Amino acid sequence: TGNYIEEIQIGSANATENRIIGNEIGRLPDGKVVPGGTESQGIVITDSSSANTIGGSSLEETNGISSGGAAIEINQGAHHNIITGNDIALSETGVLILNASDNRVGGINLSIGKIEGNNFEDNESGIIISEAASVRDSTPSPSTVDLSQVREMFEAQAGTASARNKVFGNVFSVSDPAPKELTNAITVLTAEDTLVGAVNRGNTIVEQTNAAIVVGNQAVRTIIEDNLIGLGPNGTARPNLDGIRLAGSGTTVRNNVISGNTETGIVINR
Repeated sequence: TGNYIEEIQIGSANATENRIIGNEIGRLPDGKVVPGGTESQGIVITDSSSANTIGGSSLEETNGISSGGAAIEINQGAHHNIITGNDIALSETGVLILNASDNRVGGINLSIGKIEGNNFEDNESGIIISEAASVRDSTPSPSTVDLSQVREMFEAQAGTASARNKVFGNVFSVSDPAPKELTNAITVLTAEDTLVGAVNRGNTIVEQTNAAIVVGNQAVRTIIEDNLIGLGPNGTARPNLDGIRLAGSGTTVRNNVISGNTETGIVINR
């Protein structure tokens, strides 16, 4: 722990079916974030690596991950990887998916009080799905979405476009006072057929100081389904600034509970 490069890297098409479980990455053994460890990535899955699993369904398999970059980055054609059951906190970006497809972030939501997905807390961006150049150079409409935390952090990378990634069964929250001025839970930029929610149950997103979900104007056919936005599992109002901001094409929003947010439930702006 405390390295200033990727803590763990899984790379090459032959790197398959690896499991990373029960680690403190970017943290001390007591779970505290490593002082000064602001330049490292946590875990990087790259170069067409596939079928790797980060975390699991039991407490013993949970990874605690914090990073000044991305806690977990999946890039360069990596596919069919699973990120589930992790505690991802105090990172610039929780999970960054660039030029990678068919990955899953989350797990089965077994009941309202037991979720097998990931716990995202106090990250500037919970999840970003895009192409590398888009994250670096573009801002989705409306322009109030602050992506300065990622624009100059990642170089453009070769690989296929991001498509068919799934995000469900996760919890996203921010402390009071928030550690960052603007926080977003899930941001979909240049990506196709992204699923946010549903499958076994949607995400719970509360207390984001900017927006719960942002869909940029180059996102295509995003589905946002069965998420709880602005309310905790017990129905208590825990408002985001905005619920959903949409600028993409062909987006479907259905069966979500969007309530208690400070400004707007859904903003559509192309």
